[in-house]
Parts: sequence; structure tokens; C-alpha cells
Amino acid sequence: MPKYRIDGEIFNAASPEEAYKQHSARYSPGMVSGLVQHFNQGLSMGGADELQAGAEAALGGKYRDSMDRQRREREAFQAQNPWLSAGATAAGAILPTAAATFVGGPAGGATAGGRALQMTLNALYGGGNALRNVKTVTDAAREGARYGLPLGMASGALSADPDSRTQGAITGGAIGTGFGAGFGAGSQGLVSAGAKAAPYIRKVFDFLQIPTGPSVSRIAPSAPQAAEVPLSAAEIKILESLERAGVTPEAAAMQLARAREQGVPLGLIDVGGQSTQRLARGVRSVGGEGGEIIDSALVNRASGQRDRVVNFLERALGRKASGDAGTTADTLLNQARTDAGPLYRQLDSLPPITDENVLMRFELPAVKRIIQGDEANRRDWGYTVDPLYDDAGNLLRMPTFREVDIVNQRIKEGMSFSPVPRPQDPVDFGTRATRGRAGERRIEILRDADNAPGGETYASARQSYATPAAARENYELGVGFPSAPLADVRALTEGASPANLKWYQRGVVESLRGGIDKMPDLASQPNVLRSFYGNREARAKLDAVVPPRRAEDLRTRLELENQAAQTGSFVRGGSQTADKAFDAADAVDVAADMAGAASGGGLKGTIVEGVAKLYNSLCSRVNEKTRAEIARQLTNFDDPAAQQAFLQRLIEQQRRAELRAQDVTAAARAVIVQNEVN
Repeated sequence: MPKYRIDGEIFNAASPEEAYKQHSARYSPGMVSGLVQHFNQGLSMGGADELQAGAEAALGGKYRDSMDRQRREREAFQAQNPWLSAGATAAGAILPTAAATFVGGPAGGATAGGRALQMTLNALYGGGNALRNVKTVTDAAREGARYGLPLGMASGALSADPDSRTQGAITGGAIGTGFGAGFGAGSQGLVSAGAKAAPYIRKVFDFLQIPTGPSVSRIAPSAPQAAEVPLSAAEIKILESLERAGVTPEAAAMQLARAREQGVPLGLIDVGGQSTQRLARGVRSVGGEGGEIIDSALVNRASGQRDRVVNFLERALGRKASGDAGTTADTLLNQARTDAGPLYRQLDSLPPITDENVLMRFELPAVKRIIQGDEANRRDWGYTVDPLYDDAGNLLRMPTFREVDIVNQRIKEGMSFSPVPRPQDPVDFGTRATRGRAGERRIEILRDADNAPGGETYASARQSYATPAAARENYELGVGFPSAPLADVRALTEGASPANLKWYQRGVVESLRGGIDKMPDLASQPNVLRSFYGNREARAKLDAVVPPRRAEDLRTRLELENQAAQTGSFVRGGSQTADKAFDAADAVDVAADMAGAASGGGLKGTIVEGVAKLYNSLCSRVNEKTRAEIARQLTNFDDPAAQQAFLQRLIEQQRRAELRAQDVTAAARAVIVQNEVN
């Protein structure tokens, strides 16, 4: 005897139908339990099995095992009692359909009604064995009448007065026969026409947000288990775009969580791959509410990039930018003068320097030119001058600490300017060698002067001035960071003292903020990172000045900001090309093909024409709402909890869809096994 495999079990039977009968008898839950299961499925619009499976899982059972068991029981009951299962499902679905009509109006009622019709057809044809010979409307009417007669008689007798049981049974039988015949004929008519109009019906289901998926029915062409795939057209579109990009909702959730930790507002539009961005671009290209949502979200995020990036830079460098580099530099200079002023004013009261080493340094021609140049300048401005040298260049008196300071300041100024000599420079600073020699002599003069009587006062004055002056110098070097070569930046950061490095980093932050503030913010593709992060050397310079412990976080944040900017550029940038037109077409389901297909006559033409009219009437209204929902979900940058909840819903819907993928047609599962089963 042939062997048949159904749900992984082997049955010895003369035919597939007989094998299926054995399978049904084994798993049938009984009359009361079967009716209750189908009634609950209708009442919950297909969610009762998930609720029961969840409850069993909470008590220690397995969710998947419970779902599989309930499915087998429903199929077995359907095979043995197709009309009862259909009636129980339809009865259960009446209340939610009425509620949906009351709350959502005609559109809500149409959605719930369509779902209820699917479930009823599935219950009627799901087992298939009892109705396997029903192929015409006449056959279906006869079978419906046969099942309706006893049900109607029983119902009529039970509902009649005790004295009128017989009359009630006769009346109920007549009503049951008529109802059963009418329901069977109508159902089979829908099935026959549905086989021809199935492609168009599926499109209507899409706009009614009725999911279509694998069915257990042998006969009904579109009778899926309900509530096992995403419940809205927007979710379906988003899931499709994620699947095309090879991005799972779990992976998207992880990327968004990482961005939130770094303080960068990303959304599904950023992490869903290019197909998701193309979907967003299509919604924007069509316009309407969805386009406005996307435009507004991207513009608002781009406008906030400047403050976010400045904050990232300040956190990484540990310094705040004032927004006014000139004022900061002037403040440091004024502080130096204020701190050192009282000590410098004491220099004129200190005794002249008699140290022989200092006197020898003042005999140098370069030092003479500095002093004589300063005296000539003072005369030019009307000041009284007590010359240090005679016309032959000999010392007329001992030098003072004031004159030592003039030599010190002039050498420092000359060494700080460009190597190109100025016309009136009394000393040659034009080469590295000449600057080196001047620096050496300056250090020697200061050392010998500090050792002379009164030198401690002069040393204190220089120190009081040097600290804020050095801060100002390093701050100004930092302000010049954007134009500085990478080698100079590395040399300065590696050799600077902690205090000098602090002011250099503050100058760097100031310069970067200034560059960011100058970036255009009204362009269609703003990205402030271009001002300081647009090439490899610029990124290397920033790495050199940022403390190593913070460099990785800063790189991550800036890369995420660049990702956000690139998304905005792709979705909002460019012109209306053929590529964008294709995206727009993908975001709008076009009904033209259905309208053209409705030209046939007879029953097929009538049904297809009606479907096309329904589709066209719903197209603009449903599509607009779907596009707006797509836009909201893709650009939800500011509500992490809602963002995570939406992704979790997609994850759950995918999991359910995978579970229901096992729910295939019983006839397809029943395959003949050869005489020996391996």
C-alpha cells in the first residue's frame, strides 16, 4: 500500500484523500473545541492562536509547538466539518467587523470585512477533503443545502417554544437549506471568479492593508491565515526595502542604538540601505504629506548639525570655544600686562648693570644697532633720550635693566615674524642660522642680567608676563590650525607643555568653530564636516591634536554625522531624473493596468471591473496615508522609544511570517513515499 507523508508523519493509505482523513482523525480536537477555536479566530481576526501560544509559553511551554498543534487541530476540524468551521469563523468575525465599521468608517469596515471573508473561506476550504468534488456553483449549492438542513433544523427546534418544536425544526430546516445553498453557491462563485481575478484582488488587498501569504487551502486562491505578516502597507513597503538592501530589522536596531549612544540622530532612512533611501526619495518626489514630512525632518536635522559637531569637538578636545578669537587673544595680552606692569615699572629704579658679561654682550654690533635704533625711534616721537653709546659706538654709561629688556623684546619679535627680513630690521633674522645665533645671545644676556643686583625683580617681571603671553601665543597658533602643515601640528602637540597644549587646543576649537560657522546652511545638501574633515590630511591633523582616549569616539560621531548628511544629499539632492521617477513609481501603486484589464465580459469582466473601480477609488486616499506613515517611520529621529518599538514590531512580524511559512497546503505536504521510507 502506498505511503504518504503529512506534517512529517507517514500514513498507509490507498489515496492522498484517505491519508488526509487519517491525519484529520488523529488531530481532530472534537466538536466543541473545534467550534470554539474557529469562533475565537474570527473574533480575534486571526490572533487567538498567538495569544494561546504566548500564554502556554509563559507557563513553560514552547510557542512554536503550540502554534503548530493548534494549526493541525484547526485543519483537521476543517477537513471533517468545513461548513461548521466556516460558520463559526464568520460568526466570530461579525463583532470586530462591526466595531471596525463604527470606529473607522467604510474604509475600516472594508478592511475588517475583507479579513473576515478571507478567514471564512479558509475555514470552509482549508481541509478540502469533504469538498474536494465541489467544482461548480451547482455542486457548492447542493453541498451547502445538505449541510445547512440539519443545522437549521436543530437551530429551529432549540429556539422554538416547547409546544412548537416540530414547526420550528421544519422552518429552521428550510432556512438552513436556503442559507447553506446560497452561501455555498456564492462562495464557489467567488472562488471561480477569484482564480481569474486573483492578481487584481491581491492589489486591492495591498491597499486595504490586508496581508496575503501562504494558505492552507486546497481550493480558495487567497485565503491566508490572518495577522501573520505586517499589518500595514507602510510596514510591508519598509520591510521590502530592508530585504532588498539585505538589512534585517535587528541589524538596523543595533545601528540606531549605536548612533543614539554617540548622540547622532539617525533613523531607518540612514541605516536601511540604498533601497530604503530610494523609497524615501520616491515618497518625497510624489509630494503631499509624506514629502513634507521627509523634507521637514531632513532640514531640521541638517540645521542642528552645526551645534552637534561643535559640541563633539569641544568634548573631544576638552575645551570650549568662545566664538570670538580676537577678544580672547586681547584678554590674554591685557592679563599679561596687568600682572607684569607693577614689576616692569620698578625697572627704572634698579641700579645700572655692572656685570662684565653683560657689558661684553652690549659691545656686540647687533646689540648696538638694536639700542641705537630704539633711541632714534624715541627721538622721532619727541621723547628725551640718554644715549648709551657715543658716535664711535663706545659705551657712555652702564646699561640699565630697561635696555636689557629692549634687547630681549626686539630679538623675540624678530624671531616670531616671517623669515623674510623687513626693510628696517636692525638685526638679520632672514635665515634659521641667524635666528639661532640671536636666540643664543638673548638667553646669555638674560642669564647674566638675572645674576646682577636687582636681577630678581626683572626675572619676576618677565615670568609674570610670560605665562599669559605664552598662552596667547599658543592660542593664536591653534587659531591657525586649519592652514598649518601636518608635520607642524604633530611637532607642536608632541613637544608642548600641558599648559601650552591646553591653549593650543582651545585655539584649534575656536578655528574649527569659525570654519563651521562660515559654511552655507541654506544649500540643499549642507554638511559642515567639509570645512575641516574633508580630506585625509585634515583628518590626520585632527587625530594628532585630540587626546588618544577620545579620538575613537570623535571619529565615530563624525562618521555618523557624515552618514546622516549623505542621506540628506541622496534623498533631497539632484534633479528629477529617470532614476527618481522610478523611485516615485515604486512609492505609488499605479492602477492603470487594472483599469485596462477590466474590459472582459461576463462574470470575470464584472468582478475585475468592480475590483478596478474599488482600487482606483481607494488609490489616492490609502496611498497618501501609506506614504505619510512611511515618511514618519523612516525619519523618526527624535523618539528613540517609538523608533525601537517600530523595529521590534517589524522583527515580530517577520518572525510570525517565518512561522506561517510552514503552514503550506495540505495536499502539497502529502507526498507519495516510495515503498520504503528512508
